[in-house]
Amino acid sequence: MKPDFPFFHAYDPESGRLSLRGADSIPDAAIDFAREFGVRIFDASDGDLTDLPPAFATLESVSVVFLSGNPITRVPPVLADMARIRMLAFKGCAIRHIDPGALPAGLCWLVLTGNGLAALPGDIGRLGELEKLALAGNALNALPESLQDCRKLGLIRLSANAFETAPPAWIYDLPMLGWYGDAGNAFARFPAPDSTLPVYAWGDISLGEKLGESPSSEVFRAALPDGDVVALKLFRGFLTSDGRPEDDRAACLQAGNHPQLMCVRGALTGHPDGRAGLALGLVPADFRTIGLPPSLYSVSSSCDDESVQASRRLRAIGRGCGRNPHTDSYSMNENPYRSCTRDDFTPGTTFTLPFIANAALDVAQAAAHLHARGLMHGDIYAHNIMADSSGRALLGDFGAASPCGDHAAARQAIDVRGYGCFLDDLLARADEAAREAGEYATLRALADSCMGEIRARPDFAAISALLSSSTRRALPMPPSRR
Repeated sequence: MKPDFPFFHAYDPESGRLSLRGADSIPDAAIDFAREFGVRIFDASDGDLTDLPPAFATLESVSVVFLSGNPITRVPPVLADMARIRMLAFKGCAIRHIDPGALPAGLCWLVLTGNGLAALPGDIGRLGELEKLALAGNALNALPESLQDCRKLGLIRLSANAFETAPPAWIYDLPMLGWYGDAGNAFARFPAPDSTLPVYAWGDISLGEKLGESPSSEVFRAALPDGDVVALKLFRGFLTSDGRPEDDRAACLQAGNHPQLMCVRGALTGHPDGRAGLALGLVPADFRTIGLPPSLYSVSSSCDDESVQASRRLRAIGRGCGRNPHTDSYSMNENPYRSCTRDDFTPGTTFTLPFIANAALDVAQAAAHLHARGLMHGDIYAHNIMADSSGRALLGDFGAASPCGDHAAARQAIDVRGYGCFLDDLLARADEAAREAGEYATLRALADSCMGEIRARPDFAAISALLSSSTRRALPMPPSRR
């Protein structure tokens, strides 16, 4: 039996998401449905919209709005006074200018990737809750002074813009900033790659099954001409929220090889579609990604009791109708941080103390290696780290990486905060035995210092030394795999 509600099959009651992707207008009936059932996530991406109707302002439960891929040239005025909106996404629209006061004051996550935006509004500093700001692929050549008033900013993407010189020094004084990237600007070019790196022709490589993918690339099992099996990373060739694929590739090459990185075996040439590629060492089969990317839970769960009840009511109806195949289901797993910058984890995930100590040391050593080579990772997250059951870890994903330039210490302090949040996430999910061990306090103090006052943060060399000497001495560590 189908429920007699318009738009029911475009709605996922579990996440509170209404999908109108591809729409050229927002019908009144969709507004009525969203209001009646407490829609929290309104997705009207990839359509032909140029504005939102005035009635959209009546959707008091909506906290996330996706309008990416529409020919929108301005932020719809109706959004300005919607105090409950926490996330706006305008990736790949046509916004060149944002009027003062156009953005809702409660925003914590703003996506403006790929718009050709020439300037941010001068009053952006009034967005005191802003945590994530995605600005890659625009035409920015300066930042408004008021941006430094956004003291909660944890993630900023400035890659592939028009900056001739590095952003102002105050950006390094943002106390919560832990994930940052600005490659692909005139001041942040990667050096020429190592000329001794082997180059493999596409026709000489045997391609196998797909192993994984990200917004910027696909990874396949492949065999080199000598029979060695590798992971072939093929870059997609278009802008992502982190930046340009060519900068991702350049960062992988600058990173060089290290036991805690996915080593580069060679470069690819001659792909029939012109795609760039890298041959990487194959990750052992028992390695798994430690975490999941930040979910929409933290920005879409602030609905009032009435909208919660409406969602539950429709969810109960939905159970009798089967899963909705036309909508994406976002995890609403409990996230203790309620922050859109922090990773999510599979419910019930716990970590042993040896696992945490192993992963913490391996990632710190990898990051120390990168910074010694003048490279900032910019995206140290559990979802970018793979580990085996003992915690032996590999740091990957260089999509947000940037050259350190003249601000090496300041940029390392940003990466150290991201690392501290990663360690904090693991410690928050430590099992009972781990919490009772004395070494837990050492790791806890380390995480706190990494997330603390900027100039008091340790660098990765000091972190590695601490973990190698004090923590590992007391833990039963498995033998190295390398």
